[in-house]
Amino acid sequence: MSTQSVNYPTDCLVLRIDEFDYDTRELDTSMYILYDVNEEVYVIRGKRTNTWTTYSFYCDTMHDVKDFLSTVICKTNLWTYNLYSCDNLHLDSDDITFGSLENSVSKENEIVGYDLKEYNKKTLKKMLRILRNVYNYY
Repeated sequence: MSTQSVNYPTDCLVLRIDEFDYDTRELDTSMYILYDVNEEVYVIRGKRTNTWTTYSFYCDTMHDVKDFLSTVICKTNLWTYNLYSCDNLHLDSDDITFGSLENSVSKENEIVGYDLKEYNKKTLKKMLRILRNVYNYY
């Protein structure tokens, strides 16, 4: 999104949401969300477990992100939320892929994790608000 494409070390909050089937506890969907403070958009990178295809979207508002999530992730399944502090992401959010996020997150940079929770609108809203309001300029 930004005209610069230099890879700078920064601290950027990244939210990973995993959807697990309620009965089998099998992983169905994995998704990363971050907030591009330069472009003022939410960045979504995701993948269904049973496919190699990833998807990438941008949302202008937290409400749009919540609508998208509630459409692609079943509210009756279990959700895992993990919040990471990543310092190796590209400055240009167009260059941040699902694969690069997979390589950037680990237990070492995890800030918090809530495993196998039932969908909670309030928790999701809080996490998205944190992404938007807690940041460093690149």
